[in-house]
Amino acid sequence: MPLELLLTLVVGGIAAVVLLVHLVGWSKPLTLSAKSAREEFVWDNPGAVIRDVVLSEDGRSALVELEDGGTGFVEVLGDGTLTRRLARETVVRVDRAGARLNIVLSDFTDPRLTITFSNEEKARKWAARLAGDNGSDSG
Repeated sequence: MPLELLLTLVVGGIAAVVLLVHLVGWSKPLTLSAKSAREEFVWDNPGAVIRDVVLSEDGRSALVELEDGGTGFVEVLGDGTLTRRLARETVVRVDRAGARLNIVLSDFTDPRLTITFSNEEKARKWAARLAGDNGSDSG
């Protein structure tokens, strides 16, 4: 088989698969709702009792207030999610700029989390909650 024909078939086949995936809807990015963020967090943290869920403005992350006083984080990664408990001792600093929080962690696997809320009041509340005695609320 001539190389030009083989190359055309391979490129055409890849393009057809990409188009099919897009048409079926599998390329649509995942967005969270309060319900889905709650379900994802409980799935990864069995026994966690959630008091409140606050979504980011774009629906790609959420902060979770736990009944035991703890805090959780849910973030969209591709077509799945990453969840984690944010222990006070791992929160190095919390910086607020308007409605956006930058959470600096001592965890090398994910050293910085960013979440943008729909308003500054939510950001102020969560900055104070996360910072405790470990951080600062600047902004």
